[in-house]
Amino acid sequence: MGRWVLLRKFQHELKERPLRTQMIFASVVALAGDTVAQNVVEGKRLFNDQDHVRTVRMACFSTFVWTPLGYKWFLFASRFWPKATLTNVVKKTSIDQLVIIPITLTLFLCTNEALQGSSVAKIKKRIESDYQTILVKNWQVWGPVQFFNFYLIPVAYQVIFVRVIGFFWTIFMSFISHKEI
Repeated sequence: MGRWVLLRKFQHELKERPLRTQMIFASVVALAGDTVAQNVVEGKRLFNDQDHVRTVRMACFSTFVWTPLGYKWFLFASRFWPKATLTNVVKKTSIDQLVIIPITLTLFLCTNEALQGSSVAKIKKRIESDYQTILVKNWQVWGPVQFFNFYLIPVAYQVIFVRVIGFFWTIFMSFISHKEI
């Protein structure tokens, strides 16, 4: 019974305060994703080795950059192409993957390095090292995910759906973007 109450509360908050609710949800997912990346993938120990500043940095980008951007983008796309026809879904997915993602990926790599105190040269090196690999992986994962998202998921739940899938993406991004170059 308790979980249904919680789900109804979440749905109510999502309807009444969509951006705030999505931002809170995104922060929890990103915190969890980076924690898994560090402790499971990289073999760190939660309270001894984990870089908590890195975890907060990953959560902040997801919460304050990607989620508001995604929220606005999904609203715009749903207003501009309201029907989930094959043509509209291909348009939305194409713009998402060929315009929005390359920009946000560059922003993420630059911001993440800058917040670590990296020099401009190291930021450039990170982009040269990781951008293409991440972008291709993004297309392999997120192209189909976004097609499904735009085709079947109601607009109110699109950012939430993306953040759930984003848990696994955060693990990948956290690992890749924090490896030595």
